[in-house]
Order: sequence, then C-alpha cells, then structure tokens
Amino acid sequence: LSDVTAVARGALVTLGRGTRSMIDANRHDVIGYIQDTSQPAYGFNRGFGSNVKEKVPADSLNALQENLIRSHACGVGDPAPIEVVRATMFLRAVSLARGHSGVRSKVVTALIDCLNKGVVPVVPIQGSVSASGDLAPLSHIALCLMGEGDAYLLKQKGGTPRHVSAASALKQCGLTPLRLEMKEGLALNNGVQYSTALTALATEGMVCLIKTAAIATALTAQVMLGAETPF
Repeated sequence: LSDVTAVARGALVTLGRGTRSMIDANRHDVIGYIQDTSQPAYGFNRGFGSNVKEKVPADSLNALQENLIRSHACGVGDPAPIEVVRATMFLRAVSLARGHSGVRSKVVTALIDCLNKGVVPVVPIQGSVSASGDLAPLSHIALCLMGEGDAYLLKQKGGTPRHVSAASALKQCGLTPLRLEMKEGLALNNGVQYSTALTALATEGMVCLIKTAAIATALTAQVMLGAETPF
C-alpha cells in the first residue's frame, strides 16, 4: 500500500533486474508456439468476446489491438484525479511485469517511462463497470501510450499540470508512441487496476483518519483529565 501511494504522489519506478529479459522470453515462447502450431489463442490470433471463434488475418493482428483500445476509450465525466491515474498505471505495470500476459517488456517500460517523466493520461472518472476489468479507464491510459487522446504533463513538484495532447506530452518528454502488437491491447485494458487504485488510496486515507482520530481522542481525554477506564 505504501508503494502504491508513493508512486501515486510522484515516486519514481524502476523495473527489477532480470525482469525485462524474463518478460521478453515469455513473449517469445508464446508467440513462437502460436506461429508454429496455429493454435487458436484468445486475444492473440482470435477476436474478443463473442468473436472469440473468429480467426484474425496476420496482417490485421496489430490493428485489432489498437482498435480495441480506441473503441473502449469511451469514458465520461470529469477527469479522474492524477493520483488515481498514476496508481492505476503503476499497478498495471506491476501486473504485466509478472510475465504472465505474454506482452513485450516494451509495454511495461512505456508505463514506467510515463510515470517517471510526468506524463499522466486524462482518464474520465466514469465508465468502468468492474466486470471483465476496468476496460474504459485502462483504455484511456493505453490510448495515451499510443500517442492518442489527452494527457497531463506534470512540471516540477508543486507546479500546475498542463493539459495537452498525448502526442505532444510524449514528444516533449522524448518518448515514442507505443505501437501495439499481438495481445498487447487486451493486456493493457483487461484488468481491475483502476478500481484497485481507488481502493488503495481510499484505504490509505482511512488509515490516516483512524490514526488522527485516535490521537485527537487521546489528547482531548488528557486535556479534560478524563478517565482511562472507558478506553
């Protein structure tokens, strides 16, 4: 919980030693197996949801992933707080860094680079039904990685964030838009990290309130020369 809240408030993130090669090795194994056997694999060479039985032509695999993100980036309402979005990005990076999703390490480092450079996707606060993942909020984050949509560009600590296009934010920070490949769109938007981020930050706030209430109660009892027995 302390790690999540620290990153939400600006802490830098690094990828563990050896993790990058592990992620890429897993990706290589999965892709190699699918190409060698032509086995149907959900999100890799087949469609999504009710289209799971639809085979996707090899020349359309990357476009399918990018269009999945564009179609689901349909949240509404005011932008979610920057802390919530940063926590979401961090949690998604942690999940993908385990190497179980079959994505390239480049996808994980794209999230980490944005966190460390102060690029925060603009994510409408409403849109998730928390079923099959926080599809809309996570798609808005993925859209920013692709250089589409909008973003906040954070200045030095205490500075006012600037609302710019995602393409401009990436360019100003020397980052290149991520081109999604097989499975990577699905891996980026199928999770519950937005809901988890909200819960983590709410929990941290609750713990702070409980501690503050306990201290205030103790001080009040002491000042009023109250009895210890009721406690």
